[in-house]
Amino acid sequence: MRKGFTLIEILVVSGIMVMFSLTIVSLFLSTIRGNTKTQVIQKVRQDGDFALKTMTRLIKQAESVAVDSDCTGIAGDSIVVNDIYDGVATFSLIDYDPGVGEDLIPRIASTSGGTDFFLSGIKVNTSSLNFTCYQRGSGNQIVTISFTLTIGAGAGMQAQEKEEQDFKTSVSLRKY
Repeated sequence: MRKGFTLIEILVVSGIMVMFSLTIVSLFLSTIRGNTKTQVIQKVRQDGDFALKTMTRLIKQAESVAVDSDCTGIAGDSIVVNDIYDGVATFSLIDYDPGVGEDLIPRIASTSGGTDFFLSGIKVNTSSLNFTCYQRGSGNQIVTISFTLTIGAGAGMQAQEKEEQDFKTSVSLRKY
């Protein structure tokens, strides 16, 4: 009697190993896709939260604000913030040039003293930045800020590499 495996036994074991390997590879790839999606969502959320918190903080502490030169409920794509120390900052979208041969990236920026300080990253596109200012009867101003951040909008990007989120808040100026 000979010791060993028959061809049928080897084929069955090989088939089971292939099925097991495919399951492991599939699980590994789905984990990588999930991690990529999580990182993309986190990047968009961090950029949006940073921009929103920075604008909110400066607007809360402002002496006055103006959207399109006044505060009458008209929406605009930039806002001028006059602080209590007579400083002026403007929040708006500025096209950033990442380098030769690349498309311009619209980014949220704070312009103060002729210098641009970007509030959103170079991997995230900003669209529909909008400010609305209302004057209350008590003289207090309320500003509504809204914008959309998008990452991975280019052609050939996979679903887990794309994300779009809307950000919106209202801010009331503090009067000291």
